[in-house]
Amino acid sequence: MFSDDMEAVTGQPARHKKRNASLKIYQLDKLTNKEFKELNKLKLPLQRVITLREAFYIAVKSGSVVVVGSDALGTAYGILELSHMAGVSPWTWWGDVKPERKEYLLLDEKFESLQSPAIPKRGISIDHERWSLGEWATRRMEKHLPKGTIGPRTYSQIFRLMLRLKANTLWPAYHEGEKDFFHVKGNKEVADSFGIHVENVRRKETSGNGTFHYRSLQRLGWPHDQLWLTTLSPGQESLDLRAAYESDLRQQWMVSIHDPKVSAYALSLFMDMAWNPANITPETIESHLERWLSQQFGRHIAQKLVPVMRQYYHLTSLRKPEYMGWNLSEADGHPLPEDKTEIRNTDFNPVAFGNELERYLVAYQALRQQSEEIAKEVSPELQDAYFAVVSYPIGVAAAMAEKQLQAQEARTIPREGQFLRDEEALTAAANSVKAYREILRLTQYYNVHLAGGKWQGLMNAQPRNLPVFAKPFLPGQLTNEMIDQYADPSYQYSPINQQAYGVVARNAVDFSSANVKVAPIKTLGHSGKAVPLPGGTRLRYDFFAPKEGIYRLSLAFIPTQFVTNKSLRFQVKLDQDDPETLTLQLSPDSRELAESLLRGQAVKTLSVKLTKGKHTLVLQTIDSHLVFDQWMLDSNPERPFYVFPVY
Repeated sequence: MFSDDMEAVTGQPARHKKRNASLKIYQLDKLTNKEFKELNKLKLPLQRVITLREAFYIAVKSGSVVVVGSDALGTAYGILELSHMAGVSPWTWWGDVKPERKEYLLLDEKFESLQSPAIPKRGISIDHERWSLGEWATRRMEKHLPKGTIGPRTYSQIFRLMLRLKANTLWPAYHEGEKDFFHVKGNKEVADSFGIHVENVRRKETSGNGTFHYRSLQRLGWPHDQLWLTTLSPGQESLDLRAAYESDLRQQWMVSIHDPKVSAYALSLFMDMAWNPANITPETIESHLERWLSQQFGRHIAQKLVPVMRQYYHLTSLRKPEYMGWNLSEADGHPLPEDKTEIRNTDFNPVAFGNELERYLVAYQALRQQSEEIAKEVSPELQDAYFAVVSYPIGVAAAMAEKQLQAQEARTIPREGQFLRDEEALTAAANSVKAYREILRLTQYYNVHLAGGKWQGLMNAQPRNLPVFAKPFLPGQLTNEMIDQYADPSYQYSPINQQAYGVVARNAVDFSSANVKVAPIKTLGHSGKAVPLPGGTRLRYDFFAPKEGIYRLSLAFIPTQFVTNKSLRFQVKLDQDDPETLTLQLSPDSRELAESLLRGQAVKTLSVKLTKGKHTLVLQTIDSHLVFDQWMLDSNPERPFYVFPVY
């Protein structure tokens, strides 16, 4: 791998030399006493390295780069760290990321780095891969094996990626009645050759068990499948992982994926935090994203992409594409019958807050346009990588929102029986159909043309054929001529005007004062900067009520793993009134938890009376682990809405 990396960067492969080598590699657990004594002369921190598992030390000594590993994996990680420093992305194969060519490579003579893992067992669990990795393996990698079987050619590439990401454990794909990993010829041998530990075990999704932590980047089942895109925001993922680490879940971290490619950044973030969680904090999470994007596309493109990806995570935090059908796929651990999974109208309200429905669509349109403009600056050799990481997920997420929301407009705008006579409804329907076709077009490009057909069968935009992925649900049929005639995605909305709406809305981070230092997490929540609050935190908000009357106070929190089956208490106090104690409790498998997970917010409400003028709202936590996102006072308490109208 390292030799190929050096050839990709410099044009020359790394070659083995016995003397005067510019790179010297030592594996401590394989050295003889004589070799160990010779190595000691270089005055390296060998005693520190040898006591650590999977550790490595890199330094420049006497004009040579020295890599010392405590064991086989530590040595491999150290060597591949040099590849990383040379500009080779871990995603060079899976992401089609070609490194920038360089005439020579230099390392500062004072450079040194000693690294070892915080989490001893760090790995990947391959689950629900039938609709992606399994199909692709059959078409491109394992044509000689039964359909859907993942064999040594596929696992060889997975293990290469795992070494680059410093992972060491695999839970392989398994389906009852089919051959498991160890009964497919060549699988065990290829795992052994990479030093990957394979555990033939299946576990249900859980936040933690003893010293074990499991995180799913894609999910099958309750409340709704998420097997298409990976839209878990960096803020949410880092919050969950830091909470696991601080809860002493520090022995084994496993992450569930259905294929590595669609989960590229989220998988990288998971492994980086498993290796060294101290390196990624609420203040640095967005910097980590920028470094990762730089690794794929270079610094110039990365700097332009950060706000684009920030907005992508914001829009998908409001509603994930798989959840745009406003339905469930399972309840009580069992698939629901078709009549219970039908598409429903969303909670986006076209008559609330200047048309929140079309504001959402315009935001997606602008995001896609931004991503397309940046694509023009991406070098030709990185266009395939850019399509997979940026263009495809943004394009299909935007199209899914348009498909469902415009179909909703087509169903609700016309009077009964008047659909084909209502031009506005026909326009909405035509927009919806075109958006559906755009998903098909982008997915076909991914599977047929991307990287010359390398990823044939990997991207499935209709996993399990759930209703949300079907053709739009419309009140009538349109011909192609009608679609061309009426389609017009020119959406209209008014700028947010809280005073005109009779509301006061704030992001939690915009407090007037706090009794302790709080650190918002970028890309977390609908606000994109939700605030974790320890017990005893007190936040004060000064505001002006636009009129006298009864208001609905809505307070939105992030539904983290700590909310499930726990009672998290907090108090709300208005002006000089007595504080009111509220409890956020989401019971497992409850409808309330399902709605909170689908929305990405758990919302508590209460009725309050205000006079026109200045007021103060104080929120104080009693228990820890509450993550506060947004709040709103609405003088129209019965108004239905979905998005808090925050500037």
